[in-house]
Amino acid sequence: MVELPVGLVAQVEELLTKQEKVLVSWVTKIESLNPLMIFKQGKGVYSTKRFFWQNPSKKVTLVGLGSTNQFCSNKGITSYQGVHEFNQQLKKQTATNQKRRATGALLFGGFDFDPERGESKEWQDFQSAFFYLPTYLVTVLSEETYLTINFYVDSQTDLHQKANEFFGKWEELLEEQIVPKAAKAVVTNKTELATTEWIQAVDETVELIKQSTTLQKVVLSRQLLVEHDSVVDVEDVLERLMMTQQNSYFFVLENKEKAFIGATPEQLLAAENQHYYSACVAGSAPRGKTKAEDQVIGEALLKDHKNTHEHHLVVEMISETLRTLTMDLNVSGNPTLLKNRDIQHLFVTVEGKRQATVPFLMAVKAMHPTPALGGLPRNEALAVIREKEPYHRGFYGAPIGWLNQDDEGEFAVAIRSALLMEKQSILFAGCGLVAGSKSAEELIETRIKFQPMLRALGGLDHE
Repeated sequence: MVELPVGLVAQVEELLTKQEKVLVSWVTKIESLNPLMIFKQGKGVYSTKRFFWQNPSKKVTLVGLGSTNQFCSNKGITSYQGVHEFNQQLKKQTATNQKRRATGALLFGGFDFDPERGESKEWQDFQSAFFYLPTYLVTVLSEETYLTINFYVDSQTDLHQKANEFFGKWEELLEEQIVPKAAKAVVTNKTELATTEWIQAVDETVELIKQSTTLQKVVLSRQLLVEHDSVVDVEDVLERLMMTQQNSYFFVLENKEKAFIGATPEQLLAAENQHYYSACVAGSAPRGKTKAEDQVIGEALLKDHKNTHEHHLVVEMISETLRTLTMDLNVSGNPTLLKNRDIQHLFVTVEGKRQATVPFLMAVKAMHPTPALGGLPRNEALAVIREKEPYHRGFYGAPIGWLNQDDEGEFAVAIRSALLMEKQSILFAGCGLVAGSKSAEELIETRIKFQPMLRALGGLDHE
């Protein structure tokens, strides 16, 4: 028989006098465990309803199993408001003993990059926004680990019965042996989609920028289709990403038979302790084969006019947007280098005290897309993307992350990512075009950006 906190039981009693059912969000500290192992353990019972999240500092790791409630919308840009209202409504129904950040009745999910683009078969299960409240949430905060169990009750008797039932299932989950994974899915074919058309689109877009008095930057992306001889094991891909990509957010969002997965270096917006935090990541160069070569390439990136101009546009836009949402805005200074295994970027951080009048998700909406994934001016760049890109980006390049009932959370920009669809995977990569861009160089850059995910899928021939 589990013993619930007295205060939590009292909250349930009070709420049941006002409403027919209560969302119980029971948080308890547990012994340290491996979050990746828990994600793997959930494959059987909770397959297709799991998420994984870890920030680059590894101070917050989240694993969600099962779905107690969810939000799925095809209402375009109003989906941000929809998720906010959904979260606020959940809060009114919730009894919780949550006291630690990233625990309790937390929502995890993402938004469509451009909901005005129309529907897409590949992304129809996610629509314009897809978030869910997990039944089980494991939160690792540095050295502490917490378990949240979210469930609905309609009476005091129901409360104790379900608490015992769900905690019992959790203990069973921990005791289960991980099913030995099948042989690794072998890559049978790789196809860069519409490469000739993409090169032409790049040349045309650069010419548009040169001739325009307003258009300064456009980000064009493309796809790589990878085919496998068997169903791809998402746990295996995640594990290899975590082994090979430092300085990254790791994420997985499952729904039905699809999984969106990535290792992105780019933070969009975090809300914590009444502050907003963001990062400006743009400009790219490959890593060197030796430490000396890598240093030379990095120093050249810091001085390269095309890349520093591209990065400056991102810093300007993010700073201008955050000034409308914060007070006492602080930009970290001159760009530094953010290095991952295959690529390095120019990097600057921005933070400020948030204005309480703007809900967190409305601030996320205001930030997306930054010039790092859209362009500048935003609406003009988006119009070019709709014209030049022959596919729907879906959640690629869009906000993905979590929020809690205290209107705090964190969203990253979903790049270095792939949509896994059983025996097929679609990989995404983009590049920022300015007046000095050359299509041949941009093609090479996108191929470098495909590499992290391609490596995790086992699709790099030389590795």
